[in-house]
Amino acid sequence: MDLQYFWDHFLGAGPSDINDTLLIQEFYAKWDTMAEKSWTGAGLKFIVMNVIYLIQQISLWFLVPTIIFAYLCYYFIIRPKNYVRDLSEVGYDYFIEQAATRHQKKSIQQLVKNIRKTSKIGNIPPVYPNGWFNILESSEVSKNQVKYVTALGENFAVFRTPEGKVHIMDAYCPHLGANMGLGGVVRGDCLECPFHGWQFDGNSGKCTSVPYSEKGKLFKVEFVAFAGLSAFQNKFHRKNYIHIPGVYA
Repeated sequence: MDLQYFWDHFLGAGPSDINDTLLIQEFYAKWDTMAEKSWTGAGLKFIVMNVIYLIQQISLWFLVPTIIFAYLCYYFIIRPKNYVRDLSEVGYDYFIEQAATRHQKKSIQQLVKNIRKTSKIGNIPPVYPNGWFNILESSEVSKNQVKYVTALGENFAVFRTPEGKVHIMDAYCPHLGANMGLGGVVRGDCLECPFHGWQFDGNSGKCTSVPYSEKGKLFKVEFVAFAGLSAFQNKFHRKNYIHIPGVYA
């Protein structure tokens, strides 16, 4: 029996043609022999045919719930979670929702007064709570790219060096106040202002180069240090983020 005969009579046969046990045993034996001569073609067709055979043999009432269950497991367990909550959502809205669910006929002013009465008197919290603030996802910044981000009332220029290291600094250029986040160019570890070519180091914020001046005072731009990390791995979000650790304005 040659390879062409094997392909025509066994691999070319549909799943419904292979019914009795002897023919199936002969099929596997011939496949083991012929697959050594043409492993890629015979193996691929064998796998495809077996998948089709299993799909035809499995009941539709069992297959559909299995697919739905597998998708739900992927969506809720395997798929990375991205929980986002806007800062403007924090306030007294949840008290209003509770009052609505309990059918309490109280105005917003009355609810706010009740909250103030029951709240404990203590030190005023900082303007920004201690912790990490997500301003940009790491995947959104490629090598030699500059991103302009406004967050927490500040303007930031985020850029990634050719080596893949991320730097965050104030987008304000101390020369004439240009926005380096818009049109800035990455030069090694430095960010170059698009207007007059001043370069600022991403590690220290110091001005390292002025194109038209060899001597003179070098300015410094404020840079944002974030624990020496170019990306922060959040164990809850399971995604790489660029963060500012604990901005205490």
